[in-house]
Amino acid sequence: LATIESGAFGPEDFRPVLSVARAAEAVSRALDRAETPLLSQRRETLPRFEALLAQAQRLFAADGTIRDDASPELSAIRSRLRRRRGEVSRSLEKILDTRREYLGDAVVVLRNDRYCLPVLASSRARVPGMVHDRSGSGQTVFVEPMEVIEANNDLAMLAGEERREVERLLTG
Repeated sequence: LATIESGAFGPEDFRPVLSVARAAEAVSRALDRAETPLLSQRRETLPRFEALLAQAQRLFAADGTIRDDASPELSAIRSRLRRRRGEVSRSLEKILDTRREYLGDAVVVLRNDRYCLPVLASSRARVPGMVHDRSGSGQTVFVEPMEVIEANNDLAMLAGEERREVERLLTG
């Protein structure tokens, strides 16, 4: 409960509860076939979890993640997230093509939840932006190019909206 109240929880925190609910429903179904009065009587005292399991099926995908269609709001937020990530990716690909000689690798990396490029430390001034990290060897710095800072800010805001909507779904 403290985890839920602090907001630091996710779908994985509900797996044990759902496992127990599924097991209890399986026992109850087995007892439905019982032909002895004692077992039938026991079945009547067991709690039922059909509603909880139906809600879980509506919220959770088979892999345990929250389904995009768990709510219209979540679907819209995730759609905007995908669209914005695509825009950031295309912008960074253009930068990769035009400044390849200054990059340690021609890849996009994630640092501090921001999309960055690995820039050779000796070429740092050639790729204007915010430095988020340095490689262990110090030969590479991870730069968030100026061209994608606002888009990364949008992604951070959308990720916060997504987190709040998932929390609402899990606690509502």
